[in-house]
Amino acid sequence: MPEQVQNPEFWIDPAGAPITVSARDGKRLATVLEDHAKSDAGSAAVKIRNAMQLGDTSNVELAIGEDKAVLLALEELQQSGDFLPALQRLLRDLKKKLDEEP
Repeated sequence: MPEQVQNPEFWIDPAGAPITVSARDGKRLATVLEDHAKSDAGSAAVKIRNAMQLGDTSNVELAIGEDKAVLLALEELQQSGDFLPALQRLLRDLKKKLDEEP
């Protein structure tokens, strides 16, 4: 029986709508983050994997540092050529958020 997971929802702008990515893309993103040796990347990967578990909240709220780690991981995934619109939106919104921070 296949593993049952839910799609993680990223809340980049608390006043806006969440960005929902597929469970497949959530796994890919978490795997890239786990390959990075930084603690922010590891904690972001844990949040994404937890959000994909049925029965847990699907919300992913990134802390300072985690957002930068996810941005770098998204840029790495973008190079694969398998980069769906939800990932493009997440990349765009994270860049915008980080550009607006002081």
